[in-house]
Amino acid sequence: MELSDLLLTDVIFKRDANNDYILKDNEFVEDNLDIIYNRIMNVLNSIFEDFCRRKLFLYDCVVHIDYTVLRQALLKYSRDVFGQKRLSAIMKKIPNYNKYKGNLDSMMDKYGLKVSSYNPYIHRRVGFFMYWFSVLKPFHIDTSNAETIPEADSYLIGYFNELITYALIKSMLGNLSILENCNYKDCPYNKTRLVKGNCTLKIIIDEKKQLFQYFLYDTHYRNLSRSSLELFLSKSCIVCHCTEGNCPLNNLDYDEQNLMFIAELEE
Repeated sequence: MELSDLLLTDVIFKRDANNDYILKDNEFVEDNLDIIYNRIMNVLNSIFEDFCRRKLFLYDCVVHIDYTVLRQALLKYSRDVFGQKRLSAIMKKIPNYNKYKGNLDSMMDKYGLKVSSYNPYIHRRVGFFMYWFSVLKPFHIDTSNAETIPEADSYLIGYFNELITYALIKSMLGNLSILENCNYKDCPYNKTRLVKGNCTLKIIIDEKKQLFQYFLYDTHYRNLSRSSLELFLSKSCIVCHCTEGNCPLNNLDYDEQNLMFIAELEE
């Protein structure tokens, strides 16, 4: 699996050939999370190696993953984002399902589900991922063997969990192929068939260092709720990225961008 699958589909529980949840005694069957753990670990190691090349003192540090906490973060994130699909899967087992189908929203409130959508906007998915990983903090760094940590780089250590979470999100978005063919009428590349990786998404908070440090601070100390993270990320923090040039999709207003993302991200 690709790490970006975490944003696209509910990889926590098993599905059949028709992409329907597999239920045993009306309970969801958990998939092999070791596959997800290994993928996260491999991407994290690659990210950290890149950090080390730019900040040499990090070579003396050691990264740790708390896998118990990582599991909790993944479960809570996926519950929030894919909860309505899970609830619908259970309700389909009820006789006269269509009679109750219209009551999904009220049932979601009853069971504490946060997202009343089968296919949430991409900034909502990213916001909830960032929220739970920042609240539970599965990533840690041991600096005991580092002789000196430059003052200007102290935030890398203090907000390490949030920094790694952001880097994972950046990696996931960069592996999401949004369009196979660009049919946008004003795009100079609309007659060219795009290959995987030509048209992706990019998160750009880290392009302004001071803003990025404020963002890491707020997420680290849980000053950003799920709804405020979602709102913040919807304001041009996630944009289209085209390797062929400046993507004209970035000139659309936020609502039109989000509608395009939701159409392309559908399972």
